[in-house]
Amino acid sequence: LGIVLALFAGGLAGVQSVPATLYNQRHPEASATVVIFPQCLGIYICSSLIYLLYAAVALASGWSIPHSAIRPPYFSGCIWAVGFSFMIVGISVLGFSIGYTLDAVGPIV
Repeated sequence: LGIVLALFAGGLAGVQSVPATLYNQRHPEASATVVIFPQCLGIYICSSLIYLLYAAVALASGWSIPHSAIRPPYFSGCIWAVGFSFMIVGISVLGFSIGYTLDAVGPIV
């Protein structure tokens, strides 16, 4: 199960910037950063709904809900949003083949 979930998460992470890139290619007059807010808002809403679902199940089951566990993921999400902004700008300047490769492989190196 873990391997399947890891492959699924990797597949989603690999294609997460494709809609933004397609929008930027179809609307060259728009700023490259117009896609950042909808992407981040969608991730925030989906993550909030997942946590609320977990909290509802935990409340119904009588488990304690660790609300302090929200702060670290929230701040890491803010860091991710800044990195995503730089990635979109880099892709618009360098092109998808070079920009995404540097974004995906650069942090590993």
